[in-house]
Amino acid sequence: MVDIRTRHANEILKQLENTLSDSIIKRGIRLDIKVSEASWAQKPVCLYAPKSKAAYDFNLLAEEILGG
Repeated sequence: MVDIRTRHANEILKQLENTLSDSIIKRGIRLDIKVSEASWAQKPVCLYAPKSKAAYDFNLLAEEILGG
């Protein structure tokens, strides 16, 4: 998970991208309260709050990993 609002996080992401190039996953999971709520409800965030930022990010991450 990454908080893209901070300069520190963006600098770390740039360094990782420059160092590891194609070996890293390009998509991060943004901070979202829905992740905590889903955990409390014992459900995946994609089922608990399918229209949340985190659910969207997880879906994009899955597509990237699967090559789609």
